[in-house]
Amino acid sequence: MKLSAEIIYDELNREYNVELAGNIKRELMLGLPELYFSDETPFKENHVYIARSDKLPKIPPIDIPSLIICFGGKPSNWYYKSDFSLIVVYTDTDMPTLFNSVQEIYSKYIEWNDALNEIIDTTADLQTIVDISTPIFKNFIAIIDDDMNYLAYSRDFDLHEFEELLPDNNDKAPFKVINNLIRTLNDERKHFEYKSITDDIFVKSLFRGTKLVGIIMIYPSLHALTPGELVLATHLSEKSSAAFSRLSK
Repeated sequence: MKLSAEIIYDELNREYNVELAGNIKRELMLGLPELYFSDETPFKENHVYIARSDKLPKIPPIDIPSLIICFGGKPSNWYYKSDFSLIVVYTDTDMPTLFNSVQEIYSKYIEWNDALNEIIDTTADLQTIVDISTPIFKNFIAIIDDDMNYLAYSRDFDLHEFEELLPDNNDKAPFKVINNLIRTLNDERKHFEYKSITDDIFVKSLFRGTKLVGIIMIYPSLHALTPGELVLATHLSEKSSAAFSRLSK
């Protein structure tokens, strides 16, 4: 699975003192990390490079949309104004340690993505999709059909602390959830808005082919969603739509 600079930054920020700068692209476009040893090595598009700052060329010959994760000091000011994405690690570390940390981030999301694909290709079970995704987001996730029935939701949350988010006795979305969901009319079909209802709640429509079948919601029950998590949430919504398509066959 390819990642974005914001996802990598979010994860590194749990372990290191880091700065995110440069031209930040949110698409999932970055491949596995590579070690960068020489300022004579050309940069390639959409690659992730781990380098000591003093090993970077002062002025690379061309702007390349890739990510540089550097340590051992700040790079030249040129990098902050370039087309590169930049993560500067201020915590004292070395190249093998930092490389392993970034590799672990990729392993985590590759494993998650592979598990999602396995579910889609076999059972297409929505509850299993939510179960393996809740630890990724560490927030409440629900998949709701267009009649406001809960099809799947995070079941591991404390029932007392998050009771207001749980389905009612008829498996319907509770008032707090319904009150936050906006319905609109489009082409004489009922559908939900694509964007987040507030700055915090992630809500996106799910389709079976071109037919709207429901929504996925990630509620910030434990922490606000970061920009990187919003990208991952969109990825999860696409996988959930694919599961709906499998269920319809």
